[in-house]
Amino acid sequence: MNQPAYRWDTGLRLRVFGLLLFLLSLLVGLGVILTFTFTQLNSFQERARLTQENVRRAEQVATHFAEVTSALRGYVFTGDETMLEPFEPKMNELTELLSDLEASVAADSEQVRRVHELRGLIETWRSQVAEPEIERMRQGSPGAGSILMNDGINYTTQINDLRRTIIDEENSRMEADVRRASTASDQVVRVTWLAISLAAVLA
Repeated sequence: MNQPAYRWDTGLRLRVFGLLLFLLSLLVGLGVILTFTFTQLNSFQERARLTQENVRRAEQVATHFAEVTSALRGYVFTGDETMLEPFEPKMNELTELLSDLEASVAADSEQVRRVHELRGLIETWRSQVAEPEIERMRQGSPGAGSILMNDGINYTTQINDLRRTIIDEENSRMEADVRRASTASDQVVRVTWLAISLAAVLA
């Protein structure tokens, strides 16, 4: 019985086909990995931007609170009502700023709790320190200024400490994201070079 003649190019074509199939699979896998990694990098970049915005807001809280306390001290020490002109607008800006900050950290329950606590401290400072001192000054009370110099200092210290904690937590999260982004970038480089090396060996 006659057997068909062996064609020397059949095995070569099978090898080439197998190689092309392998390279195609390799490119698809590499594409999936790169897509996932770049998605992660974009996520880290967005979170870093958000963190920077949160830090900026927390620093603005310090600036606005310093301005309202300065307005209150100026009024208590001088009795000049015009010193209180920035008080109400800055308190409103503080409230709005804290609302923005609370919404911005909504994904982190601990940060939400801290911002809520910070808002509570500032509102308590207003109701327990600022408003009573203003009322005492307007009534001509000889004890005006005593609340500001005692409870006022305590509340201010708590507010500043909590604000710094919020900033520290945001910075820590950003540093962790930077480390993860660096690791993801290294993985992209390693996977890319591995794919190039395999393709070169099999070519």
